[in-house]
Amino acid sequence: MNSMRWPSLKVGVDVDDVLYECIQYAIDCANRDHKYNPPIVIGEVKDWGPSGKRTDIVMEYFEKPQFFMKQPVREGAKAFMEALSNIAEVFILTAVKPAFMGIRALRLLKDFNISEDHLIMGYRKDMINVDVLLDDKPQNILSTPAAYPVLYSRPWNDDVTGCFKVKNYIEFINLIKRI
Repeated sequence: MNSMRWPSLKVGVDVDDVLYECIQYAIDCANRDHKYNPPIVIGEVKDWGPSGKRTDIVMEYFEKPQFFMKQPVREGAKAFMEALSNIAEVFILTAVKPAFMGIRALRLLKDFNISEDHLIMGYRKDMINVDVLLDDKPQNILSTPAAYPVLYSRPWNDDVTGCFKVKNYIEFINLIKRI
């Protein structure tokens, strides 16, 4: 019997703005569709959710199946996931509305070499038991039971302190190697 042996470290990796472009892609769509002058730039997004600013328009794209079908894979994400899988057991964690879960699952299986049983969908990441969580949303990092919560640096979490924070995939891989 050939059984696969996983490293003991369990790592959860968020999808939107970690593996797939999300806010920037929504901004690109909004600028294209609404012809903003000046165009919206990612530095204007300071909150994950409605803020009462012109950037709220990006939220409308999260209601469209086409958005999830065409979200670009972030540059280096495939190589990152491959390298991470060589040193840890990797789970993809994603908060996506039920209407888009099928689209998201099929995309993840196609875009990344991960098995179905390592996809976890839902908003309650605080209920997921992993050793390390990589996420860009401060609320997920602050509420996780993970021993090592790691914030993926984005404009909407610049002011968050008191946790591990990485700017890119290389920094995260180096951190995992140290753990």
